[in-house]
Amino acid sequence: MLMWMRALKPALLALAFSLHTGASLRADSFVLSTRLVREGAPEGVRWTIPRVAAFGGEANRPELLMTLSKVSKTGTDVYRGLAFTTSTDGGETWTELTDLPYEARELRDGIMGMFGATVPVFHPQSGKVLLLGNCVGYTNYDTSAVKLTGVRYPAYAVYDPATRAWSADYTVLTGEENANTTSGFPWIQPDGTLLWPCNGGQILQASFDGSALTVLGRSPQIEGLGKQPKNTGEYHLTKLGDKYFLAMRCPDQNRVAVSDDGLHFAPAVELRWDDGTPVPSLATQMRWIRRQGKLYLVYTRVDASSQGIFRNRAPLWMAEFDVTTLRLRKATEVIAMPISPGRDDLGNFGTTFVNDRLSFVTTSEFGRTRASNSRVYLTRIESKN
Repeated sequence: MLMWMRALKPALLALAFSLHTGASLRADSFVLSTRLVREGAPEGVRWTIPRVAAFGGEANRPELLMTLSKVSKTGTDVYRGLAFTTSTDGGETWTELTDLPYEARELRDGIMGMFGATVPVFHPQSGKVLLLGNCVGYTNYDTSAVKLTGVRYPAYAVYDPATRAWSADYTVLTGEENANTTSGFPWIQPDGTLLWPCNGGQILQASFDGSALTVLGRSPQIEGLGKQPKNTGEYHLTKLGDKYFLAMRCPDQNRVAVSDDGLHFAPAVELRWDDGTPVPSLATQMRWIRRQGKLYLVYTRVDASSQGIFRNRAPLWMAEFDVTTLRLRKATEVIAMPISPGRDDLGNFGTTFVNDRLSFVTTSEFGRTRASNSRVYLTRIESKN
C-alpha cells in the first residue's frame, strides 16, 4: 500500500473551513457542525465520493472508516483506484490516506473494469465492513482514448475492523447482468441479509457470511420512475418503524418510494414540499438520516445561491420527511453542507447512521472547477441534549 500524503492538523483544517463558511448551524433539536477533513490529490486525478462506516468506540466518538474513489481528470467517470482513512475519535482526527492495492481487470471482450462508486457498510452480524460498489467497464483503459461503456457488475471488498485488514482483492459478481449498484446504499436485515438497491428500479437480496456475498434474488420492478426508468439510480434504502423508504436519483425529478417488506414497492412519487409543490431536485443523489423516531432527507435543489454550480449540487440541504404524506416539511430545511471554496459539485455524497443521536454527512469537491482541490468535508449532526 502507498501512503502519499500526511494528514493536516485538525485545528488548521477547521480554521481553514471556517474562513470560508459558517461551520456550525442549529436546528430545533440538533446541531450541525462541518469540518474540512483533508484536501489535495496526485497530478491528473481527484479524490471523490468519500463515504463512512461507523463501528465500535463510544456513542459520540465511534470508530470510522472512510473510503474514497480516485477519478481521472480526463474522461467520464474513469475510476483509477481506491483509498481509505480511519478515525478513532468520531472524525476529529484521521490517519494518512492509504491506497488500496486494487487494480483494473479484464471483464470480457477486451473491456477493462475498475471498482468504484463505493459505499462502506458495517455488517453487525459478522463484525466486518462491506465495501459495496460496482465494477465499471472501459475500452482503451490504459490510453488517453479511454471510454466509458455500459458494462457494469456489482462488486465488493471486505474490511475487518478487528485486524484492520482488507480482503486481498475485490470480488466482481459477473453472473449478475443488468445490476448496476453504483452508489447504492443497502439496508441490512436483522438476520444479516442485505437489501441492496441497483439502478433501474430493483433491489438485490443478498447474504454475507463474513467473507463472501451471495445474491439470492431480485425484487419486482419498481414502477413510477418517470420517462427514463433505466437512468434512475444511486438509491438509498432505509427503514423507519415498519416501513422501508427508497430515495431515488431521477433525470427528470427525484423520487421516493415506500414498501412494507423492502422488496415490493408502491409506485415511486416525485419529491414534493408539504404544500404540494415540487422540490426542484433532479439528476443527483439523495440520502436518508434517521434520528429519534424521525426521518430526514439530505438533497440538493435549485436555489439562487447555487447558480453556476454543476446541476445545483451545492449546498447540501436537509429537511424532515413526513413518512405519512411522503413529502418534505419545508419549514424544517437547513443546510447540511455549505458551498465549498471551489464552488464545486458536492452531489456525490453519503450519510452515516451511528445512533439516534449522531449521524454524519460526507462529501468532497468533485473537481469540476479550477478552484476545486479535492476538499473532503464531514458534517456531524448531533442532538443538543
